Amino acid sequence: MSVESFDQVDSIGLHVHHWMKYPKFGHACATDMTSRFIRYGMMSRDEAIELVKKHDHDLDLRVVEDFCKFTGYRESEFWKILDGFYNRDIFTKDSFGRWVLKNPVWES
Repeated sequence: MSVESFDQVDSIGLHVHHWMKYPKFGHACATDMTSRFIRYGMMSRDEAIELVKKHDHDLDLRVVEDFCKFTGYRESEFWKILDGFYNRDIFTKDSFGRWVLKNPVWES
């Protein structure tokens, strides 16, 4: 999700749009925001990596619920559709069927 706690408080389903960079490119809002914070001298790379590890892959279930309510999809349909968007060049499925980055930034 986000490292800020005040974005889009009235339409949480919009976070799906911002998060969709994650399955395609392997990063989302936490990477966007923390990279700016590093450039501005507000945090170190190590601090940013901890936030990215904690937040970038997360898509809050309330966001999915709000998005599905608005679009008319069932949540199971949403996740099945989303499964097809993961970039297999940078992601692999683990033994639990979860998509994980092959080479996360914190391991480089």
